[in-house]
Amino acid sequence: MTTTGKMMHIAAWGVTVLAGLFVPAAGFVLMRLQGPEAFLALPPLHLSVMLAALFLPPCLLMLIFTWLTQRIELGTLTENLLRQTTLFCNQRALSETLVEEVRAQSALMQEQLRTAAADRVTERRTTQLLFQETQLLRLTAEWSLVVGELGGILVAMWRLIHGWTEPGAEARYSSLPPPEELPLHILRILPVTPKEMAKYDIDERFIRQAARYRAVFQAFVDQVPESGRMSRTAFRQLVYGQLDARLALLPRPNHGEIIEPETLAAEPYPERDSLIDRA
Repeated sequence: MTTTGKMMHIAAWGVTVLAGLFVPAAGFVLMRLQGPEAFLALPPLHLSVMLAALFLPPCLLMLIFTWLTQRIELGTLTENLLRQTTLFCNQRALSETLVEEVRAQSALMQEQLRTAAADRVTERRTTQLLFQETQLLRLTAEWSLVVGELGGILVAMWRLIHGWTEPGAEARYSSLPPPEELPLHILRILPVTPKEMAKYDIDERFIRQAARYRAVFQAFVDQVPESGRMSRTAFRQLVYGQLDARLALLPRPNHGEIIEPETLAAEPYPERDSLIDRA
């Protein structure tokens, strides 16, 4: 309620009070001047008006006071309602701001999770690549050692080839080929089938060197993975692997036969141990 409205209500209330007190005041003055007989001498209609004038102002004042109180309470209630509405609107705006902030934080966290997942996948792939590269380097170094050991065995086998004699044929001799060509030369000399292998009288010393060759090659192949750039199949397809498959056609060594070590035509390994000895 505005200040002007309050002043108008106060003025109206004052005029009503003055109007309501006019009749009682007039009766009181009349009774003081004329005495009680003046009231009794009044006609019934005038007496009724006087009595009504006595009781009507308090009732009217009560109604006006009640109406004014209701207006004031209604104004106060309206102000409280407006204040609560404003507060609710502010809280709603604050809640919407918080919701937007939570959504932004959730989006940021999801992006961080996706980035972390991508980084983890990249790190896992990098680790796998490093592991594969390390494994390749280890296999390459190990294969270099194995090739050196197999080369020594092949030299001994080449020296023992003169122990092969085909029925009715003379012994064959040949100078030692280069190390990189030696496996292919021996592969070409060896028979292809067991039937052809049975035609030859194979020296037990050669059989034992062949068994040692197969043991060294198989010990290395067992360390190679089944698949990948350097797999077991890849090594078996090399000339060393083909030679291993060809040597598998030879009979098993006869360990009951005693052979002097110096007659095996094998070269020593003073600088390193054998692969199968380490296994």
